[in-house]
Amino acid sequence: MAATPIAVPTARFGLLDFDAIDTSGRPQLDNEEQLAGDYPGIRLLVGDDGEVGQGHLYISSKRIIWVSVAEPVKGCCATFPTITMHAISQEPAPCIYAQLEAANSESSEEEDDDTYPEIRLIPADSSKLQEIFETLCQCAALNPDSNDDDDSDEGDFFYNEEEVLNGIGAENRAALLERYDALLEESEQPELEELTGEDPDRFADPDDDESPPGATHPSA
Repeated sequence: MAATPIAVPTARFGLLDFDAIDTSGRPQLDNEEQLAGDYPGIRLLVGDDGEVGQGHLYISSKRIIWVSVAEPVKGCCATFPTITMHAISQEPAPCIYAQLEAANSESSEEEDDDTYPEIRLIPADSSKLQEIFETLCQCAALNPDSNDDDDSDEGDFFYNEEEVLNGIGAENRAALLERYDALLEESEQPELEELTGEDPDRFADPDDDESPPGATHPSA
């Protein structure tokens, strides 16, 4: 059965059109961009029930790229800073579930404040799911969000609670929590050092048995 041509998702799904594809159907990467993963047989869903079709997933050091099987000259992509979260899910089948930032300001204004574009990447071979997830984690770590250093932000960590609890698994959940705790410790340490400056005992509790030089005790 021949594949049905599809319309590549627009920015309202948080994805950008991608057409830098060579004659063999592989993406042409930018300078200093490295290919980290290459996964055929990936079904792409957008939104609640948007069936895009079958394609080939490429994970690079800067972004994810999906190329349609039906139309090999068409694809879509998302850079890692625009992927606000990703996790393993079991709905509607074992897959990578991800939430993205809207790809332009116009679509952002149309979305509800608590709604983020969602995609699902469903591998035909579910045994590849953990490998895909780990590759995504490794490449995401190479692309930290520039807003993380903004003191006015409390952290851009958005997730769908039901999807994560159902799909991420205890081992991955523990790893993510450990990484999040480490990030909190890193962000708090400079603030403490700035407050104490050259006096590390600035906020230490005074010792009741010690008196400052020259101090006198009242008579009993």
